[in-house]
Amino acid sequence: MGRKIDGGGVPISGGQALNAYKVLRDSLYETYGTRIRTKDHPLMKLIGGLLFFNKRFLTNFITTVYPHVYYPVADKKMFELLDAKTLTDEEKLKAIGGHYKSIDPEKYKEWGDLEALGTAKVRGCILVLAHEGVHLADAASHGNVLFSLLYLSPQILSTLSLMSILSIWFSPWWLASLVFLLNLTPGIPSRHRSRFEMRGYGINLLGLHVVHGLPLKNIAPIQITVKNFLSANYYYMAGAEWYNNAIGEMSGKHTSPKEMVEEHFSEVMTCLKMENALDHDEFDLLLDALEKTK
Repeated sequence: MGRKIDGGGVPISGGQALNAYKVLRDSLYETYGTRIRTKDHPLMKLIGGLLFFNKRFLTNFITTVYPHVYYPVADKKMFELLDAKTLTDEEKLKAIGGHYKSIDPEKYKEWGDLEALGTAKVRGCILVLAHEGVHLADAASHGNVLFSLLYLSPQILSTLSLMSILSIWFSPWWLASLVFLLNLTPGIPSRHRSRFEMRGYGINLLGLHVVHGLPLKNIAPIQITVKNFLSANYYYMAGAEWYNNAIGEMSGKHTSPKEMVEEHFSEVMTCLKMENALDHDEFDLLLDALEKTK
């Protein structure tokens, strides 16, 4: 069973965030052999080329391919600084903040305190590792091959259309395999990917409460979660009907997914509990990491 969710209201300090990061990083390595890498890796370039529908895959998304977690190249400096043994915590946080401000001055123009910016970035890193840890746990539980097939379904079935090439040498009936291309039609729900990501984003929503001190009913991260489920970011993985059911039509109202999330946060949390997000070992791992920073 999951642990009682304490904390919130007050974000963790920079020092606590650095310690929590180390604990999570080491725990994921010890449990799954996970290493943090960046997307200049050849595998990521290949996947980025295949994901034609997500132009920001290499620059804006963190990806887990069991057992490793891949970050955009812009984040490489942050991890070098996090692992630096000659810097104090304050120096690390200031350097991390300075790095991000130097690569995107406009985005971070309101951040005058580099240490605060660095702290925010490390807090965000903790949530990402907790989220990706869910995927690692699910991959380990289902078996990596089955997890990957489920996560990529039904779109992965489109690869069966390659059998149409056999019509060159054999019967023209092989052209019928082109029907599998219909699995690339935007809007076809991916129930397994939606379920796996519901678990991951459940950790995000709860982690924002524990790590950043946001109220559990803060609507902004919920809206972001809804956008991810219904946009090209995950290839429109959740159809409106599935999402309405997942969020809970127990209210009896037939509103849009976004409105339902905003109006019925308790049903969202109930759904996450039903999907085991609240009872997931990786959230316990996140809480353990935070406790060790006190």
